[in-house]
Amino acid sequence: MHYLKTCVKGDAEQLIRSLPSTEENFDRAWATLSKHFENNRLLMRSYLAAFTALPRMKLDFTADLRRIFHGVVTTVGALEGIGRPIADCTDLFVHLVVELFDTKTRREWENSLGKSSEPTSYEDHREFLQEQLMTQEVLRAVSRESGKPAEKSSRAARANHVKSRGPDSSRSCPLCKKEHFLAFCDQYKQKSAQERREVMATHQWCWNCLGRHMLGECSSNKVCTKCSGRHHSSLHEAFAAVALPAPGPSASPTVHVAKRPPAECTSFLLATARVLVVDRSGTRHAAHVLVDPGSETSLIAESLAQRLRLPRTPTSVTIFGVGGVQAGFSRGQVAVDLSARTGSFSLTVSSLVMPHLLAYSSVTETGAISWPHVEGLELADPDFFARDPVELLLGTDAYAHIVLPDLRRGGTLEPIAQHTRLGWILLGAVGASYVASVSSLQCSAMEDLAAFVRRFWEWEEPPCSALSLSAEDQECEDFFSQTHQRLFDGRYQVRLPLLPELPHLAFTRRATSRLLEVMSRRFERDREFGDRYRTFMAEYLGHMTPVAGAPSIFGSRACYLPHHVLRGSGAEEKIRVFNGSARGSAGVSLNDSLHTGPNLLPALADVVTRWRCHRCLRRGRRKDVPPDRGTSR
Repeated sequence: MHYLKTCVKGDAEQLIRSLPSTEENFDRAWATLSKHFENNRLLMRSYLAAFTALPRMKLDFTADLRRIFHGVVTTVGALEGIGRPIADCTDLFVHLVVELFDTKTRREWENSLGKSSEPTSYEDHREFLQEQLMTQEVLRAVSRESGKPAEKSSRAARANHVKSRGPDSSRSCPLCKKEHFLAFCDQYKQKSAQERREVMATHQWCWNCLGRHMLGECSSNKVCTKCSGRHHSSLHEAFAAVALPAPGPSASPTVHVAKRPPAECTSFLLATARVLVVDRSGTRHAAHVLVDPGSETSLIAESLAQRLRLPRTPTSVTIFGVGGVQAGFSRGQVAVDLSARTGSFSLTVSSLVMPHLLAYSSVTETGAISWPHVEGLELADPDFFARDPVELLLGTDAYAHIVLPDLRRGGTLEPIAQHTRLGWILLGAVGASYVASVSSLQCSAMEDLAAFVRRFWEWEEPPCSALSLSAEDQECEDFFSQTHQRLFDGRYQVRLPLLPELPHLAFTRRATSRLLEVMSRRFERDREFGDRYRTFMAEYLGHMTPVAGAPSIFGSRACYLPHHVLRGSGAEEKIRVFNGSARGSAGVSLNDSLHTGPNLLPALADVVTRWRCHRCLRRGRRKDVPPDRGTSR
């Protein structure tokens, strides 16, 4: 009976919920379920309702025909299964199915009948549907091989328009001048990835879709199939050179020191630039960039990555600073499309996402600056003394693509000007300063294998502390600590952990009395069983007291417990009398009014695993637990 209750749910569980889990109630529960669910009238109604709800055939010919075929076959088979006379009404099924056909299928059906004037049988109609489905499957396979879509049936009229035109120069290939897309050009395929990238840069075409527009104007949402970067798959190897290099088994930190603390306090200017970066929708944003050729990889701040809403690749890379100090872990990797403020130069850089980059800011005011060797130059960062944060760091992977050979030098305490594709960048000493803080930059990327192994062992380490409890289980523990007491005989007396809001426990006396009468009749049939029951109750009554007053004065707070006798198969097995799971007419039991408490038993899988570790096993019976008389009155 208990197994039956665990196997049903929904309406079936509601039907047998109130029945106690006894051997006598199993046949009663099974009869109740059979009577409710083996209702042929309701089954026939549900089968026919599902069949009549089938829609007519529309555009998707194969799917609609398959749905009709399975619908009629399932309905006929189900009705035959419950003994309905289907052979006498097959003409009606054939007529209803034909009414669901479209014009083309209806025409093929009539052609299959030929000149016959007799009604078609259900078997012939089913064979026709099967042949139509097999034909459509063959046509679909042929269409996949030829690259053309299968022909679909449609009620709408089709119009074919033919237009003749001359060769379109905008569609011609920039390499061979033929009428095809660049990705299908033989000359383009024969080139290396770096040569293909140079071709795209020369014609100023999009690196993502190979179209005749800039990357920032590309509306395609497709990315590289190898690295999910924003470039065409045929250019992956060229962009892989700019991407993050794979670290070896042991990482050698590369140190870049922007300033070493000298004796006097001198301000230094780091190489910064202002660029335009493209977000996910193609909109351009201004960004403050630091050019750092001493960094092995490029970095981007979390704030800028979220503002651009770029697709992120999960990557866990350890970043080390000066002296080998760990600066943190990356939060992923993104492909950043940047371009110069002036000109047509653009570049895609794979950057690691970090919470923060650096705290660099200028320490000199712009009003006192006059450097003759930089006058008239188009600076990459006209506001190089601005104090806004740096959100993008271009490492050596990007530095090789932007640096140009021109270089201009000034005086002793004047910065040098380096020509790049982003403009002229300034770096070096800028004179004395009253601020004593200096900035030193270093970046090294490596996969911290030791940290991964340590984290793995921490996850696999068995818990050594107490089991964590939920809020409800902790409440049970606190209730026990506050209410239990030790008696003179050494036993503990505890209180029942009732819920704060008790459910409605009324109307349990009648069901309990009825079950007591059943037990009394069983005692008369089995004298030995009755003697053992009375012996047990004589020992069990030591912790109970008679109820004072009429039962009606307790109302819904009184719960009458029926006796549910459990015993083993052996003659010496003692019986146990208690049934806190019995539900009253309101569908609530005493156990529903109590906290369940934490599960103190080990997982069954752990028990079975430990059991299988031994070659020889010995089975024994545990000692009987003494009666539990420590419940408070």
